[in-house]
Formats: sequence, structure tokens, C-alpha cells
Amino acid sequence: MDYGIKIKQYRIRAGYTLDEAAKLVGTTPVSLSRYENDDAEIPVTVFVKLARLYKFDVFDIMGVRHPDKDMSDEEFLMLLEAHCWHVVVEERKRNNSFGNILPEAYYKNRYRELFEAEKGSFPSMDQ
Repeated sequence: MDYGIKIKQYRIRAGYTLDEAAKLVGTTPVSLSRYENDDAEIPVTVFVKLARLYKFDVFDIMGVRHPDKDMSDEEFLMLLEAHCWHVVVEERKRNNSFGNILPEAYYKNRYRELFEAEKGSFPSMDQ
């Protein structure tokens, strides 16, 4: 998604070290560094936790207009679906570039697995 530099700037403005921030959002410093350098996709759950920790608006960082109300569960699920689809599309591109052509059913299943895993790992938008 290429939001890494913005997220790094927010972390620095919020006064967190890489180690502190990683611990608070439940990831490793190595993973957080990879997200900040756009070397890895940021899972939606981590993205939302970082937004809360650094106090930035996920819509602002994505460059879209913020809705007039808090994000509903339905809106969150739509964002999550878009993220998961993006991850699967990028995975497919990488596989194809290495000549590893997989059937369409693989990617559909991969999307469903990723979506369910991400959805299940996020406790609630109300917290």
C-alpha cells in the first residue's frame, strides 16, 4: 500500500522508538521496520492499531475523504476485504513472475483464508 514513510513519520512525531511501538501493537521491530520501509504489506489489524497509537486517521493516510461518522463494522469489513484482495493480487504477481502459475481456485481460497484470519484477529472496532 506504500504508506510506510507516513507511518514512520507519525511514529517519530508520537515519540515512540521502533521497539516500543512494535511491542504496543503486537508485532516485532523487524516487521514494523519492514512496514515503514514498504518492504512488506501492513496487516489491517496492525494498521488500525498504529493509527490508534500514533493518533492518525486511516482515511487521511490513505488519501481519501473521511466519512462524517466513525467507521462502522461494515466499513471496516470493506476496508479489510480491499486490503486482503490487494495482498492476494500482489502474491499472484510475484508467483507469476517466478513462473509459478497457480490455479484461480488457489487465489480464491487464499483470499478467504486471509480475510477470515485478519477478521478473526481483530477484537472489535469499539475498543
